[in-house]
Amino acid sequence: MAAFKNRSERLAVVLKLAQSEERAAGARLEQAQQQLQLQRRQLAQLKEYSLDYRRRIGEQTGEVQIQEMMTYRQFLNQLSSAEDNQEKTVLRLQQNLEQIKQLWRQKYQRIKSLETLIESAKLRENWEADKREQREMEEFRPGYRYD
Repeated sequence: MAAFKNRSERLAVVLKLAQSEERAAGARLEQAQQQLQLQRRQLAQLKEYSLDYRRRIGEQTGEVQIQEMMTYRQFLNQLSSAEDNQEKTVLRLQQNLEQIKQLWRQKYQRIKSLETLIESAKLRENWEADKREQREMEEFRPGYRYD
């Protein structure tokens, strides 16, 4: 393993790891968003189907047998239950998405902080290198005294 001679190089390794974590968090965020959209579409389809089914029952003319009415009622109850379950799923996914967003924001903020820290370390390293160079130049200047 190569030795890193200065702080900015060591921090660059940490930055690469943080960027990898941020990309992974971003992928989880995208996946959670897609899953939520899918479940929202399914909920909308369920509601639309339920509405359409109720409308068709209301449009029926003529006599309806009691057994047939009980079958309709039972099916509507099942549809209602399915809608309730789907709404709970959507709510759970929304909450999950918010948690994943928060995690991604933390990862992103860490990257920005590391970038700022690396920039400061580079400035410090450049300043120290300039000071070293200046001292070396002064040592070779005529009339320089060694104390």
